[in-house]
Amino acid sequence: MASEYDYQLWIYKCQKIIHQAQIKKKIRRKRIICALLCNEMVIQICKRKYTPKKFWIHPLFKLRREHGFFEAVFPTLSSYSEKIENYIRMTAVQFEQLLYLVGPKISKQKVIREPISAPARLAMTLRFLATGDCMSSISYQYLHDEDDIYIPPNLVDQEGPNGIIPGSWRHEAHNSALKDRPVHGNNCSSRSAIAIREDFCEYFNAEGAVPWQYGRN
Repeated sequence: MASEYDYQLWIYKCQKIIHQAQIKKKIRRKRIICALLCNEMVIQICKRKYTPKKFWIHPLFKLRREHGFFEAVFPTLSSYSEKIENYIRMTAVQFEQLLYLVGPKISKQKVIREPISAPARLAMTLRFLATGDCMSSISYQYLHDEDDIYIPPNLVDQEGPNGIIPGSWRHEAHNSALKDRPVHGNNCSSRSAIAIREDFCEYFNAEGAVPWQYGRN
């Protein structure tokens, strides 16, 4: 009886040793495969052709201090109340008040390249909100790299088929320096313009329509 028990115990130990050896073999095989894959990735990365940038800062943008819009034109523009209000949709005094509130939030520290100053950043943002101009146009006007003045999508309000779609800035404003500012009324002139546009659209798609207006060349 004892010899049979010893025999069964010996078989169990042998099976356990064989099982552990198989597990180690599988682990070793996986490690070899991973090492081969990593080596192949390194080879492919080394084969890539790296094209160095021609400029760290484009020569055009180096002329910012002398010819940039904010540095060269904006100070003079601020002295004309009608012109500055037409440009950024607010007076120079309101611009300074807004800069006092949001300046610390939008200021950047210099690491390698000189960052956009808070006043220039605010002026570019207000101009973008006032006109919806593209970033490349603002980049050439202010002589800043387009990547430096990136504005995230859905940040500002957009016009949809059913009205105005609020931008994400409205949610962020509740936790910013603007939370204590009084809420102003809606822009009635914009609403009037939208109403007139809708009237024209309805007219030219009804009794004012002409046979050739839907023609395609």
